[in-house]
Amino acid sequence: MNDKLKESWLQYQQWQRDVFRHIAPPSDEQHHCHCCESHYTGNFCPRCGQKASEGPISWLSVRNSVMDLWGFGSRSLPHTLLQLLFRPGYLISDYISGKRQVSFPPVKMLFIVSVIIVFWIYYLLPMVTGKSFDIYGGRTDFIDGFAAWTKGHFVWTYFILAIVFILPTWIMFRYSPRHTRHTIPQGFFIQIYLLVLNLIISFIVLSPILLYDFDLYYTISVIMLIIYYVVAIRQLFGYGIWGTLWRL
Repeated sequence: MNDKLKESWLQYQQWQRDVFRHIAPPSDEQHHCHCCESHYTGNFCPRCGQKASEGPISWLSVRNSVMDLWGFGSRSLPHTLLQLLFRPGYLISDYISGKRQVSFPPVKMLFIVSVIIVFWIYYLLPMVTGKSFDIYGGRTDFIDGFAAWTKGHFVWTYFILAIVFILPTWIMFRYSPRHTRHTIPQGFFIQIYLLVLNLIISFIVLSPILLYDFDLYYTISVIMLIIYYVVAIRQLFGYGIWGTLWRL
């Protein structure tokens, strides 16, 4: 039993570090491209990039087009969110290293997740429970004003937060063992991923607790976010646990 658990843990760690090891190898079949009329082997046309599986328009094409609109097609949103939960730092590292196909587009992901969160917190939960949820606490006029603004500008709020944290992150982690002297544009995408991670943990994973007790929800969300941020930053930059903690 212990050997099986150890083997499963090692396989999980291997998947965390290199998710592409688990992708099917290229097809050896001969294909005809319906887009540019080329003949080729592999999963994609080397001339125009169209998938080998693409063919005449069908009901499957309709379904895929609708799914793509909300991120459930190629490089699906759910798959990327699962990677953020189970290999956050490695996913970010893959993306800023140039492995774009491993992830749903991060800025688009932030927008879609933000829309879902706004609908969930401010519309659906009050409709289901009969009460509204003030996630800011409403303790000061400033916080009340800020909360009112963010309700109408949720995505812009997170863009501002991303910009604010780019430079401090670059300063504290610019000599890291991994991604030494990462660039400001890379820092922007790092923050976008971390903000999406914040959203999915705070408002999706922990929503049942929010329904039960706001104070308990707030305490648990802070603890989970600290743990996740430490794990993500450690995986991303390669420092040890104490080197990561004091820099955070």
